[in-house]
Amino acid sequence: MKHNPLAVIAILLVPLPAASAVAVVDAPYTVAYASFGPINTAIYIANTDGGLERVLIEGSNLDMNPSFSPDGRWVLFTSRRDGSADIYRVKPDGTRLERLTDDPAFDDQAVMSPDGARVAFVSSRSGQADIWLLELKTKQLRNLTDHPGGDYRPALSPDGQ
Repeated sequence: MKHNPLAVIAILLVPLPAASAVAVVDAPYTVAYASFGPINTAIYIANTDGGLERVLIEGSNLDMNPSFSPDGRWVLFTSRRDGSADIYRVKPDGTRLERLTDDPAFDDQAVMSPDGARVAFVSSRSGQADIWLLELKTKQLRNLTDHPGGDYRPALSPDGQ
């Protein structure tokens, strides 16, 4: 790896589907991680051996906290590209960028449900850090942890509950 990040966070391993456009050479997993450099923050994709490293979305400079969908077909992440921190998703080859949340609050730490129908994430939209659930088809939001105090790092069980 040739860049010199100040910090690397959120290293994720996921087996990619056979039809994936991301090249994997003798490596059963792909890694996504955020690099916090002195000028920008970007998400990188690489094989687990560090080979084929590349920026996930060219021209990005405020992207962080990536997570793969359970089937490996999407990378969810937080970005400040449009001002406030919102949740986005993109294909592992950098195509089909989609903004999933659009709120002045700080939205972060997104994870997709096993069936790909919902995204759980942390948001300050209720005045505190709560875990919210977004239904991808309807765009309906539901606060799962509406109480004082901070709730972080959502995780969904294998059955999606």
